[in-house]
Amino acid sequence: MVRRIFKDYLKGKGFDRIAKDFYNEGVTPPGKLAKKSNGSDKWHGSTISVILTTPHYTGDLVQGRQTTRSVTSKVRENLSSDKFIVVKNCHEALVCREDFTAVQALMETHNRKRPYAEIHLFTNTLYCADCGKGMHFKKNR
Repeated sequence: MVRRIFKDYLKGKGFDRIAKDFYNEGVTPPGKLAKKSNGSDKWHGSTISVILTTPHYTGDLVQGRQTTRSVTSKVRENLSSDKFIVVKNCHEALVCREDFTAVQALMETHNRKRPYAEIHLFTNTLYCADCGKGMHFKKNR
């Protein structure tokens, strides 16, 4: 399935299209195969996206991709790729490195950059007397 996902994406199919094809063919999703309690019986585009960005399929062991903010917090943060711990050729590769890098480059070109909302000068300078929340500015209101 992983090899097919990479081939289909390189052929021009999107995340949702690949997921829809798998669902229509009756292929069991990874969460359901792993018998996770929240495992859905449907494929989702986000599942395809995660599979396409996982470097383990090239045969490398990649660790340290996330960390917790503190010892007491369960909130996880993604680290930059230069901080990853990578051991090359640890296991048999499912996808060649050329295909993996081609998919990453293709995903980068398809990635939309959304502009951040403009913060107004007076945001959070006035606070509501009833609830204590900061006031904010809305255009045309």
